[in-house]
Amino acid sequence: MDPQELTEPKKGRPGIVVLARSLGLSVSTVSRALNGYTDVSDATRARIQEAAARLGYSPNVRAQKLRLGRTDSVAFVLSPSQRQYADPFFLPLLTSIDEKLLSLGLDMIVTASQAGEHELDVFHRLADGHRVDGLIFARTRPNDPRIAFCKERGFPFVSLGRSAGAGEFPCVDVDHGQSGHHAASTLLGLGHRSLVLINTSSRYSYSAHCEQGFQRALEEGGAGVAAQVLEGGMTEQSGDEIAATLLARSPCPTAFICGNDAMALGVMHAAALRGLQVGIDISVIGCNDIPVAQFVSPGLSSYSAPMDEVGKSLVDLLVRQIRTMSDDHAPTIYQQVFVGRGSHGAMKERVSK
Repeated sequence: MDPQELTEPKKGRPGIVVLARSLGLSVSTVSRALNGYTDVSDATRARIQEAAARLGYSPNVRAQKLRLGRTDSVAFVLSPSQRQYADPFFLPLLTSIDEKLLSLGLDMIVTASQAGEHELDVFHRLADGHRVDGLIFARTRPNDPRIAFCKERGFPFVSLGRSAGAGEFPCVDVDHGQSGHHAASTLLGLGHRSLVLINTSSRYSYSAHCEQGFQRALEEGGAGVAAQVLEGGMTEQSGDEIAATLLARSPCPTAFICGNDAMALGVMHAAALRGLQVGIDISVIGCNDIPVAQFVSPGLSSYSAPMDEVGKSLVDLLVRQIRTMSDDHAPTIYQQVFVGRGSHGAMKERVSK
């Protein structure tokens, strides 16, 4: 590319070269004056500013970014399981991130690995190619290679989720350990003695936190309780299939805790097909409080996280790194709020169907 293309915009909009020629000054002098350098006299600066206004000059943003080595954009990198991001849980998160970035004059790019491409190839392309100023990603894993990559490169990043074994790094998280513990404790307190946790994928850190909270509640008040931990496919279909198998047994579980609302809705469907009344014959608690949770019958009891605040915190942490090279890596952890609806209740003595 001809360097003049970066300083001389398209016809109809005078660039810095035209402005400099009209004043009989060098491009560097005009540039330094417009960028606030103190080695240009006040009189010359005023003269340049007056000419810029008269000619309708505006700086070439692309050229400025190239000179500063900035793109003013941030990438949210999806994990390979892109289909899972259709989950309504992510919509308010992405909206919050985008709105916060726009308020700071930054753009958001949402991207993912392509067919046949390794997940880390995306990070190489974005970071090594200087296509963005920072990276945001979610669904962290223990010893997450994405975290290791960014730390090795010294490239600004922030994750939604903690990662055991990764050391200190900038992250924001929702406390799934707290919700797993609260759900189990609540059901135990209602007299349930046969509990099932249908957890989200075991490869994700938040799944481990949820199970740890669940197990802690059992240790505290689960003497004589029959408990199972199973891994679901994070979809309505997987929750339906797992519950259908378990509910066909005698005796069958009386309460289900699900790692997300999609699986919980599947459990409710399986229970209804067996003639069981959710909230009376069987209890179901989900997580993420997606919009449809309040519109099913009975309403799905779930856990709600302040996703707007989570998104803003992710951006704040990342922008501090980009602009100030901050090394503040203390994690920001948000608690979830239990939204109790009609899908859970006291254990009822019943005959297995």
